This record gives sequence, structure tokens and C-alpha cells, in this order.
Amino acid sequence: MRKPTKSAIVCDKCGSTLKPEQTESFCDYCKQKIPDGGEVGITVFWKDRSGADAQSQEFCSLHHARLWLLEFPYNKEQVDFIVLPYINNTEKLKEFLT
Repeated sequence: MRKPTKSAIVCDKCGSTLKPEQTESFCDYCKQKIPDGGEVGITVFWKDRSGADAQSQEFCSLHHARLWLLEFPYNKEQVDFIVLPYINNTEKLKEFLT
């Protein structure tokens, strides 16, 4: 999950954004801060809805992504499909499976 850590700076006169809001990623399983570039993503797509209603989850590790999937907090009957993280080596696969 992404949380804003610093608000955007907006021009008082014209309303344009001078400095965008800054966000940080937090693990949807353990709620700890995820270092930049270290997130593992899962996307859930729902039946009878457009792709705009897809729900993205971010995790600090493959292990936490797996635990979240095992405890899946949503109604499984409403899920069309789930996009899992790309695993490109055996060490990451072992982390996901344990």
C-alpha cells in the first residue's frame, strides 16, 4: 500500500502543483516500510467488473505475498484471476514456496 508522507505544495494563485506529494510503500501483510524498488506486487481482478476495479497489493517479500494469498481476505468467488509476481530464479522460488 502506498501512503503519502509529504503533502503536495500547490500554488496559491493558480492552483498548479509546484511539488508533488511524496509517497512510500508499506507491506500489505506486515505493514512495515518497503525499501525503494523492493516491493513484490500482486493484482486481483474481479468478475463482472472492468480492469479499473483491479486491486493491487504490495509486499516486502515473496514470503509475505504467499502468506497473504494463503489467508486471502476477499471473497474468492468474486475473483476472476490474480496476477502473481514474476519469479526469475530458484532462490526467489524457494522463498515464495516456504
